[in-house]
Amino acid sequence: MKILLLLGVIWWSWQTAATSCPSCASDEVCNPDTLTCNCDLTKYKTSGGFTLELNCLPDAMQVVLSRCQLEKDLYNSSSPHYLDPKCKGVSAIVGNKSVILVNTASTNYTCGNLVLSNETHMTVSNTLQISTYTDGFSQTMSIACTYKSGGSSTNQTIFTPKLITTISNRRDGFGHFSARMALYWDANLSDPVQASQLLYVEDNVFIAVEVPDLDEGQFSVLVKSLFATPFADPSSTPRYSLVTEGCPSNVGANLFVKQNGHTKLASFKMRIFQIVGYESYTLFAELYLCDSSCSPVPDPGWCRNL
Repeated sequence: MKILLLLGVIWWSWQTAATSCPSCASDEVCNPDTLTCNCDLTKYKTSGGFTLELNCLPDAMQVVLSRCQLEKDLYNSSSPHYLDPKCKGVSAIVGNKSVILVNTASTNYTCGNLVLSNETHMTVSNTLQISTYTDGFSQTMSIACTYKSGGSSTNQTIFTPKLITTISNRRDGFGHFSARMALYWDANLSDPVQASQLLYVEDNVFIAVEVPDLDEGQFSVLVKSLFATPFADPSSTPRYSLVTEGCPSNVGANLFVKQNGHTKLASFKMRIFQIVGYESYTLFAELYLCDSSCSPVPDPGWCRNL
């Protein structure tokens, strides 16, 4: 009788603990029937395919996929895996967004890796496979990271910062201003990245976006969006978003806001990444000009997870 009573207390406690919704990401909603986090697909548009971020870490390759974008595009978000099907993706929350992380150590044969090396470099390659919900058809994408001897990632990525030619005006419609965007090696923006210098995955650079003709103290520049695409056309795909509505898009945490919306200069720290399948890309920025500070003010106290 004591044993039955004890079991009853344990079961009742478990039932009580399981009646609350878990903590969901910003692009998820809690299902009250199953008490699980489901994607809020109203926040996504059909893209017609999947894009991914590849992080070449010192001892591993990591693929980052938006779980909810996959589901919006009718991909099975539990299906991503490498050549070895046991190396499957796991759900995680990065930058308050629901993502799938697919990891593998950068060693030969692990998860089906193929490692080719010479006297100075080692290249680790694999194939990512993702199945659709509708017919189970599997799409594949080749990925690769190149490392210096000793394990330092050396994927060469070259890109040119550019601005979208249209700048949103203030409400009273003041005139045209010229904007510029440049890359620097240092946070003080005193050591510019030269066109002849190569950038590598995992390098840190600083992005400065400025409208120099604005009167300091009277107007401010807000970088509303910042994104990368392998092509010169800003409407092309794949498109990798870095800033959305003034705040970091956060997938992979490749960008951090230093200041945005306070003065005529906005600046960001960016970790160099690679768009899978491409050796270069272009950065585009969309700007908004404001009286005094822009509102809402996207600074480290306002944007999440900085």
